[in-house]
Amino acid sequence: DEDWEPKQITYDALKPKTLAPSPDTVIVDVREPAELLEGHIPTAHNLPLTHVLAGGFALDAPAFEAQFGWAKPRKDQEVIIYCKKGKRSSIAADSAKKAGYTNIVEYRGSWLDWATRE
Repeated sequence: DEDWEPKQITYDALKPKTLAPSPDTVIVDVREPAELLEGHIPTAHNLPLTHVLAGGFALDAPAFEAQFGWAKPRKDQEVIIYCKKGKRSSIAADSAKKAGYTNIVEYRGSWLDWATRE
């Protein structure tokens, strides 16, 4: 499905999810660990794009948690993906879809948008 596009989320819709986290939603930051020194969206978990492209979303749950230090999202869970400016998040969303995820949401404004609004 080459025309597939992930659902989009805006800052205004994402902010409440960071203030009242839900077990139905996980926020994934696909920037590299060194980039997190700039800050990150509250409650987000880091899964660098290099690991996404190496099959991170396809790992089984125990291997995922052992490698990344947080529980692997369920395939039906809302997975909100962001990066620095929206390019890597699009690539990661495609990888998640290929790994069988069905509720992928992209925050295309990403870190640069969040940081200017906080």
